[in-house]
Amino acid sequence: MIFVTQPKTPEDLRWKNRILVISNVQAEGEWFNKANNDYLETRKLLVFYFEEGRLKNSNFPDSINSTKFLEKLQNHQGVENWVLIGLDGGVKDSGKDMPNLKAVFQTIDAMPMRQSEIRKKKGWEKLI
Repeated sequence: MIFVTQPKTPEDLRWKNRILVISNVQAEGEWFNKANNDYLETRKLLVFYFEEGRLKNSNFPDSINSTKFLEKLQNHQGVENWVLIGLDGGVKDSGKDMPNLKAVFQTIDAMPMRQSEIRKKKGWEKLI
């Protein structure tokens, strides 16, 4: 996940990354640990964790300085405490309680684009 320029809006990540925006729930421990990094990267999932309206943690590879970018991320939420945004920019799932790590991964893995990624990877593994 190398970015030549900082994304100015969440739309700049469309077709590159899935996005999970979390706020107002205790999420940091479960989502941001070394064991989950491979799972997040494999699924092209960027997690943005907000606490009291401020970005507290993220697995985005660079720091984000754009206030507009962060505001637009939070605007995706509406009344929910978390929102999962797909590669196409559409909302795929959301909820009021803490997002369940396994359930989010299962939702992503069931998406057609993710199924295609899995099939392509298996095809490449056969060639190696």
